[in-house]
Amino acid sequence: MQPQPSTGSHREKKFAGVDPDHAAAPHVEMLPYIAHLPTPAADPLDVPPLHIPLVPARLRHRHRQPHDPPGKALTERRDAHHTTRETIADPLPIALQRRLAAEQEKKKLHRTKKPNPAPPRDIFFSGETRAGSASKQVRMSQTSKLRSPLAAYTVPFLIFMGGLVLVSLVQGLGSDSLWIKRPEYWIYPLQTVLCAAALVFYWRQYDFAKRGGSLLAVLAGLVVLGFWIAPQAVLGFPARTEGFDPTVFEEGSALYWSTVIARFARLVIIVPLIEEIFWRGFLMRYLIREDFQNIPVGAFQWKSFLLVAVFFMLVHSTADWPAALLCGLVFNFIAVRTGSLAACVIAHAVANLGLGLYIMATRQWGFW
Repeated sequence: MQPQPSTGSHREKKFAGVDPDHAAAPHVEMLPYIAHLPTPAADPLDVPPLHIPLVPARLRHRHRQPHDPPGKALTERRDAHHTTRETIADPLPIALQRRLAAEQEKKKLHRTKKPNPAPPRDIFFSGETRAGSASKQVRMSQTSKLRSPLAAYTVPFLIFMGGLVLVSLVQGLGSDSLWIKRPEYWIYPLQTVLCAAALVFYWRQYDFAKRGGSLLAVLAGLVVLGFWIAPQAVLGFPARTEGFDPTVFEEGSALYWSTVIARFARLVIIVPLIEEIFWRGFLMRYLIREDFQNIPVGAFQWKSFLLVAVFFMLVHSTADWPAALLCGLVFNFIAVRTGSLAACVIAHAVANLGLGLYIMATRQWGFW
């Protein structure tokens, strides 16, 4: 009996280009019973991974063996339902797996990536676009600064003071014309309109939420009125007849009444709002801390309390300094006592309304 030629070890067949598994066992169909076939002998030093092909679950119940229990097909179908496609099919080569993964990643990026805008047609168009975008950003930055809380509390007051400075500049021209010699007759109405527009523009940023203390504010306004008129009405100081005199126009004429109405609107509405928003709403809090919005209205500190009263005095004429200092202290007290900016405005408006009626009754135009 001739000895059979050696088929070679598992490693020799592998390096010879022969599939060791197919060389050791014939091809068998992918049937359920293939899992029960004996494993071919292999070199113990080089054992390749065993891949057991599985049959889809829908075919398993057709090949159930007679000796299998009745519920085995149902069990196998349930197990196959929880089996991933990777375990059902033979694993793909690593290179192919990497290629498929790369293609899937490209598809994800293509779905999520936003399309780039069309490139500019020429250099001039591109430069114009960049310039337009930069100018738009500058305008937005300027708008945000203009609408800042600091601007809201200071811009109307600066407009008001600018009107007073403009009156002095125009008077310095030395003309004999009434509108140049007495420019307040047209600058004050213009000042009133501009300040009113600024107040409307910034109105939502003002802290008028807290109400209360109206009765105390009215009483304080009457006290302040007494401070202003006491030198002439009680102490016998000379009458102040030089000032904004509406009688330069014919009394009873439309120009006369329009001048008087505009003057009262400025005295009773615009001045109390602008001055209280700036002095008690802004500066009194700003002197305590720079982020004044985080400081409640009426917060007390001796430095801010006294400095605001002094600054309030300095912006008035020299003849009004004593009364202005006392008025500043009273208005500061109202702010601290009530914590309400609206109460300060009411006190200031009551004092100015009484002063305006006193001026019209006594014709002491110097109190304007």
